[in-house]
Amino acid sequence: MISLIIFLIFIGFYALYNSSKRAALNTSKIEVWLQKNLKISKVTAILLLSISLVLSIFENGFASGTLLWFILLMTLGSLTILLAPLKIMSYKTVLVVFTCILWIENFIF
Repeated sequence: MISLIIFLIFIGFYALYNSSKRAALNTSKIEVWLQKNLKISKVTAILLLSISLVLSIFENGFASGTLLWFILLMTLGSLTILLAPLKIMSYKTVLVVFTCILWIENFIF
């Protein structure tokens, strides 16, 4: 469940990052679509972040779920802002990292 929360926070923040006019943007098909459809991408991003907050609260309780959500948001936001302009983050690397996190969560813990 934590890996799903992490993934939703990342996708939500990345959609908000791509809808920004100040960010150094890439030219992927999905990113170009997010840049052209600003209202839809912002609403979708806020919805994903809200869903991840609700899931975090249901998983960990109100106080610790909210605190965990803010910590994850700050961590993933910092990584996105640092790695996206360097073009290190692609959909393949995000998928590999998410698969590894999901595997670790289900089989090790």
